[in-house]
Amino acid sequence: MEIKVITTDQFTKKQLDSFVRNFNLVFDKEFDENYFLRKYTNNIYKKSFHCFYSDSNDEVWGSVNIIPFNYDYFGKIVVIGLVVDVFIHPGKRNDPLALLKMYKTIKPILKLNSISAIVAVPNALIHKYWKQVVKWHDIGILETWIIAQKIANVLPIKTLSALINVISLVGYRILYLSCKVISMFANQSAKQRNIRLVKDDNFENFRYSTDHFIINGNISYRYSVFNEENYKVAYLLDFFSKKNKKDFKSLVFALGKLMKLDVDALIFIGSLNIFQVVFIKIPVKKLPRKLYFMGDIIDERIIDERFYEFTNWDFGLLNFDVR
Repeated sequence: MEIKVITTDQFTKKQLDSFVRNFNLVFDKEFDENYFLRKYTNNIYKKSFHCFYSDSNDEVWGSVNIIPFNYDYFGKIVVIGLVVDVFIHPGKRNDPLALLKMYKTIKPILKLNSISAIVAVPNALIHKYWKQVVKWHDIGILETWIIAQKIANVLPIKTLSALINVISLVGYRILYLSCKVISMFANQSAKQRNIRLVKDDNFENFRYSTDHFIINGNISYRYSVFNEENYKVAYLLDFFSKKNKKDFKSLVFALGKLMKLDVDALIFIGSLNIFQVVFIKIPVKKLPRKLYFMGDIIDERIIDERFYEFTNWDFGLLNFDVR
């Protein structure tokens, strides 16, 4: 087996075919080539960085992929890579250090291309590997906020479920209306964190596809609807005023629209940093799956230890997920 680093524009047809085929096999997906090319080229470099675990026939059996994005880091613009779509084919996992070797191979190349750090949100199965073997740092566990407007469907509750859903719907409407009244007299802006994504056209093209609903105007919000295992969710990805700032009025406006959808719950993943009485924060112990936010500093001349302090970050579902 060989470990090699290429950029998206260097994919051969055989590499791309085998990458897509083996990724879909590992994750039980049905993505096509265009999905990955769109994902990996809509960024500031118009390409991403890939470390392949392959054989002499150019068959890609595993991959570590890094997409570069601009971040505002304490007032200066830096490039931070998002690690995504990591996999190794089940039949090629005889080397337990393969992922370590792959990351060590690609890391100096990232530095040469001015990528100063990486972040990732690995699943629980591989979290310990990245932490204990590769020595990535835990930054925090992402916050999950929920409006279970059909609470009997979410929990789930069998007895008197229809009545319970009606009660929860009415209760949330009352809470929403109280927020709407407050927004007529007060409009608090979300506290701005010191490390945050720079949202530009590149990122918009990367993040949003036909599966997402993008609403623009004086107040804008982004959301997607997703079928979880047992219930239907509207994920609020972003909300902001015409000044591109998260504030109370834009949140209330977004909630007013999303609550009209035929979904069981509304979810926001990330730091709200704003007064509201509708979303409930799910305690870490009650999370159905923990979203481990991790990172690694590549260029210590650019990024310092503040990078590992969770309270410095504005990071959530908007930054990393495809929902």
